[in-house]
Amino acid sequence: MPEATYSFESIPDMPGLAFRIRLTGPIAQPETRALYGRIAHRIADGAMNTILDRRTAPSHSDMAAFERFFRFIGERGITRYRTVVLDPDPNRHHMTAFAAEVAISVGIDAVIRHALQEAQAMQMLRDLMASPPDAMTGPP
Repeated sequence: MPEATYSFESIPDMPGLAFRIRLTGPIAQPETRALYGRIAHRIADGAMNTILDRRTAPSHSDMAAFERFFRFIGERGITRYRTVVLDPDPNRHHMTAFAAEVAISVGIDAVIRHALQEAQAMQMLRDLMASPPDAMTGPP
């Protein structure tokens, strides 16, 4: 089994603080939470804005894992979560919609979108960050 790696970096030229997160190999919850904990520590206003690059990570998700994750970031002061999942799977949008519903159920103001290409992901995140919270209705 390939080794997992987790990294993040700031994304320049965004309307606020944003991060690109890269996950490769099998995704493990302790490492994922540690990575997001380091990101949350850098955020002062409660708004986590990310592009989650999953292009080299296998698909895996379940409601319990999502719930633990969103409770974890909420406990670290994150109240607004805007992310675009960069994933070649054209059906990933179903999972992102599910993840957003779980986040909302635990009290996080969440909007999660899916992009197939990097340029698309960058534009989607810019648009999400530029929109007021009440404008985040409609289809994902």
